[in-house]
Amino acid sequence: MQTTTITPATAPDMKLFYVYFAGFIATSLGFIFRALLLPEGEKEFNLNQTKLGAIVCVDCGLFRSALLKWVIIFPITILVK
Repeated sequence: MQTTTITPATAPDMKLFYVYFAGFIATSLGFIFRALLLPEGEKEFNLNQTKLGAIVCVDCGLFRSALLKWVIIFPITILVK
């Protein structure tokens, strides 16, 4: 059985992966901070539970689309490169 070693000339370029990972973390932190600020916005803007629920629903939809982008689409572009 022959083993192959990865030399620097054949090593995969990891810069795109690091940028992908940093973007994923930034997106996640943005949605976490937004969720933490909801109770303060409820008091400041005098929102009832119906309006607050609509904001949370939109936030969940945005998070799902961002998660879809970061988990499915970008790794495919890394692999295709």
